[in-house]
Amino acid sequence: MKKKLFPLFFLAMPISAMAYIGEDLMKVNTVGGDSWSYQVELINRLLFGEETFTVSTSDESASVTFAYADVRNISFYFDGTGISLPMVQACALKAEVLGDELHISGLDDRHDAKVEVYDARGRKVRSAVLCGAGTINVSGLIPGAYVLKAAAQTLKFTK
Repeated sequence: MKKKLFPLFFLAMPISAMAYIGEDLMKVNTVGGDSWSYQVELINRLLFGEETFTVSTSDESASVTFAYADVRNISFYFDGTGISLPMVQACALKAEVLGDELHISGLDDRHDAKVEVYDARGRKVRSAVLCGAGTINVSGLIPGAYVLKAAAQTLKFTK
């Protein structure tokens, strides 16, 4: 019978956070003294196996597989609380799903804004660059909850 190492792995690995280092990072330190850093937003997938885990990133760098026995610890460093000032104030960003399109308004009409849609698992499923307002095709997305991130604003919507 196979044992699930996932819960034991995270109990054995100390996880720490610092208040501010400039970006959200995951660091893997090995027993041999090597250190691997990954920007959290670029981590595409973490795959956990019986004796190893693999970190795959979306920036086209090679995925790296670590043996549990070779890892001293994994640390997560987050840039502040994750809540930006514009979210605390009134959110001008608006999103409405009409048919197969997500209509977005409330963006700065003087500058292009990178707009990203994330599913419930935190995977980026759509992205676009919009100015002021625009639409994103959401026809291939399954019904459910999503997060829209644009500039320094974030909001939830359902399809």
